[in-house]
Amino acid sequence: MHSESTAYSHVIDDSDHTDPSLSQKSWHHTRTGWPVGILSAAILSFLIFLLNFLFTVITVAKQGYAADGRQTLYDGACSETRTLNVGVHVLINVFSTALLGASNYAMQCLVAPTRGELDKTHVKGGWMDVGVLSLRNLRGVGRRKVVLWGLLGVTSLPLHLFYNSVIFSSIAANEYQIFTVNPAFVAGSFNYTDPYCGGEDAATTLGNCSGKRLHTLANANNGSLQRLSPADCITAYGQNFVTDRNTLLLVVNTTSNPRDSSPAAILQMTASQNEEAGCNRPNEKYPWICQQDGSSCRSKDYTPCESRLDAIKANASGWQPFEADYPVLYCLSETVPEHCKLQFSFQLGIIVTVLNLAKVIIFAYLVLSGLNTPLMTVGDAIASFLDRPDAATEGMSLLAKDDVVKGKSGNWTHNPVYRAERRRWFAAASKTRWIVCISMYIAALSTCAALLIHFIPYIQSLSHLSTRALLNLGLGAVTPLTFILWNIPSRGVSGLMSNVLVANTPQLILSLLYFTLNGLATAMYNAYEWSRYARARKGLRVSTPRGEQRSTYFLSLPYRVAMPLMAASGVLHWLVSQSLFLVVIEGYAFRESDGDDGGRLRHDVYNDQMTCGWSPVGILCTVLVGVALVGWVLVLGLRRFGTGMPVAGGCSVAIAAACHGAGGEEEAALKRVQWGVTGVKNGGLAQCGFSAGSVEEPQDGVLYK
Repeated sequence: MHSESTAYSHVIDDSDHTDPSLSQKSWHHTRTGWPVGILSAAILSFLIFLLNFLFTVITVAKQGYAADGRQTLYDGACSETRTLNVGVHVLINVFSTALLGASNYAMQCLVAPTRGELDKTHVKGGWMDVGVLSLRNLRGVGRRKVVLWGLLGVTSLPLHLFYNSVIFSSIAANEYQIFTVNPAFVAGSFNYTDPYCGGEDAATTLGNCSGKRLHTLANANNGSLQRLSPADCITAYGQNFVTDRNTLLLVVNTTSNPRDSSPAAILQMTASQNEEAGCNRPNEKYPWICQQDGSSCRSKDYTPCESRLDAIKANASGWQPFEADYPVLYCLSETVPEHCKLQFSFQLGIIVTVLNLAKVIIFAYLVLSGLNTPLMTVGDAIASFLDRPDAATEGMSLLAKDDVVKGKSGNWTHNPVYRAERRRWFAAASKTRWIVCISMYIAALSTCAALLIHFIPYIQSLSHLSTRALLNLGLGAVTPLTFILWNIPSRGVSGLMSNVLVANTPQLILSLLYFTLNGLATAMYNAYEWSRYARARKGLRVSTPRGEQRSTYFLSLPYRVAMPLMAASGVLHWLVSQSLFLVVIEGYAFRESDGDDGGRLRHDVYNDQMTCGWSPVGILCTVLVGVALVGWVLVLGLRRFGTGMPVAGGCSVAIAAACHGAGGEEEAALKRVQWGVTGVKNGGLAQCGFSAGSVEEPQDGVLYK
């Protein structure tokens, strides 16, 4: 226990009397360590804001404001669009990671306690965390720091939801017409009747097709259609979304029927790839390739074409598609320019730019106002308590974090008898932190696994694909089989915003999971660093080193741990982005036009589709990596510390209790120190603590003050 009145008389307020949070004076006295970090964060966030602002203004000024808020940055080949999309999103993730990292650094500075805040908290019987990002500390730091911390958090969360979707790609899905013709149509003269195109005179533009146009395209002398073998034809049109082709002529073998072998005959017209095949299944995109009976698509035991495509290609020489009375000799395919797009959302761009500006203002305020020197690391706290011991913890040299947590209102009781038992790393973090972290991970991973178990059989019932075939679809594959059908807008600004929120919500959850896991790892490695002072003499690891002190790790984690953990987080974010993602499909339909061309493909907004897709293999990989991370932190918790030194675990009271052993040593914090039995006596009993002088190893079962 401690005396509140005695402890209070020793409190030295290192801040102004109104709010110990911010101080102009402390900034000007410190030009290294965390102040440089805050200044760097301000400069970095301003540069990113400038790029975001200029890009938004230039894009809108160049292309104007679109009704749906979507400006087209690139319109062309799908392969080029994919490459640009990957490159742009790498850059976006660099920017977003930089902003979030800068915010995280500033938030940890804001929540890190000053010595004055620790003294006041100890007097009231409380304690604070040192060296980790802690919500507990919000109760003990100044009010302005709490507000700034909250503003940084609020401006960070939407970045997870919107930044990656500011620029996105869309797929062009072409509607195409299918005609069955005989070989004479390709080579014959232009003099015939065309019953399937709606008129008797083939030289006239007829409805949605023109005999003259088709004949010109297909003519052997000057035709512009690409000739494909049956197998290549099946491959080219057996796609969920045909992006580079339009009209298709199936040239069939009619030698067995003289009537159908007459010159220049169009034997059959299928108006579209889906509708006329009698198939109303939303996931069936090319039933005409496989169907020989138009009614079979409606039957319950119908096997979708996608699962039969390989078998049909293996026997392509006898391929006889929907309503074709003869085997296909070859195909003539009209190639068209691709219209895959890289697009920019004006609304999302504005949101991200405004949030970015808010961060710039907050960082600028911190730079101009400054912070009282926070104790960023456990080494900072040890140095402070060695320079000026904490009266509230005098005579409690063996106090551990568990003793403080169990105590109430400063009634910190502990066993003064030293026990040499080496505790496990689990003890470094509180039970609450462990329960919250593991429970969140279990809930998230269980949800992913449950969705996978539920929806894979459902998709298999529609597609007849094996589990292996579904996994072979790949990461982020855009296929109608995995489109999410729900009652939310699918067009316009509302459709984009709704689907972006759904697609990116897991990113936000993942970031929260990462911070909890990072907090656990930081707490355990802080405790590991603490325990090593009982084995060897070392300089304190502080944020601004002097004398024999050592520089700290970035945010208290060793680089050999922090770098792989950040890499694993990056991999998880990418896997999640490939597990649930925004899907934008622009429909191009065949429309009539003036002249002899008969018609052409045009963008039809009524055929557009906007939704979210999911990837079975993406979710599976996400679950596996998530389980590996949880397994890693649990295995880490099973390790034992090298000594029986009481585990402080970043608890300010436990740290302060171990810093009374230096006695009258001058500038002990600037020298190499070690924890053990010092020469200082307290009430006739030897005392344990940090000292720059010689120390002895405490003995098991011996009483220490």
